[in-house]
Amino acid sequence: MVVGAPRCGTRFVANALNRHPAIVVQGEIPKPAMEHAVRFLKRTDRYFATVPHWSAAWKASQRDLLYCIWASMIKTKQLQTNAKIAWFGHKTPRHDRYWKFYREFFGEVCPKYVFCMRNFVDHYLSMHSMYEDLTIAGVARRFRVSVARYAEMKATLGDNVSLFILDDLREGGSDYVRTTLFERLGIEIDKRTLARINVSRQANSTEGHGRSRRRELTAPESAFLERNQDLMEGLDAVRAARPLPPPVDKGATMAYAMTRAVRRFVGR
Repeated sequence: MVVGAPRCGTRFVANALNRHPAIVVQGEIPKPAMEHAVRFLKRTDRYFATVPHWSAAWKASQRDLLYCIWASMIKTKQLQTNAKIAWFGHKTPRHDRYWKFYREFFGEVCPKYVFCMRNFVDHYLSMHSMYEDLTIAGVARRFRVSVARYAEMKATLGDNVSLFILDDLREGGSDYVRTTLFERLGIEIDKRTLARINVSRQANSTEGHGRSRRRELTAPESAFLERNQDLMEGLDAVRAARPLPPPVDKGATMAYAMTRAVRRFVGR
């Protein structure tokens, strides 16, 4: 599962993984469709639990049903699979919201997650360039949710969660792709396949959508960051596994509660 906030490299990661002949990462699943699918699967599971002589058959086939549901809800054309495929998944921003459901649904077969993040300023400028009605406060709220959720997932799932930081791709290049996307997932990759991954081109870039990208913050946006220094330190905190400072903004008490999940994680 390639997850994380939008505009944080999920498209690049999915394209890079799809360069490997044994991996297929399908496209995005709309949130409303996935919400309905989760409710349906939960209700179906409860139903079969009341019919003991059908329960075993349901347990054996429920994953096949989920795979079919995934295939029917993809926003883009479905990629073809074959017998050589050893890894199958999806790229959907914010799909990490379902990690607890998948933990229960798949049981011992725990999904592997690549959690994509980037520094807050670039994330906000990219988001605002694509969706001009967004406010910096709204993006900040969701950014804190992503940081806290990654920490919670990492604390619970351990090596089944890999952190991909878009900022580090610029400096690490192909070596960063190899270690972060393949070695951490336990997938062997040869030099020829790795060379096919263009680390200099960021898929789904703002400019690629025909939009101009803002490079600087406005004065009010800069003032907001001055009052919320935790946003600037959030990425470094998860990278270095150290606690986040509490938000300074008096109106950010709810966000402070979210960062406590990070403290619980880094204390382990």
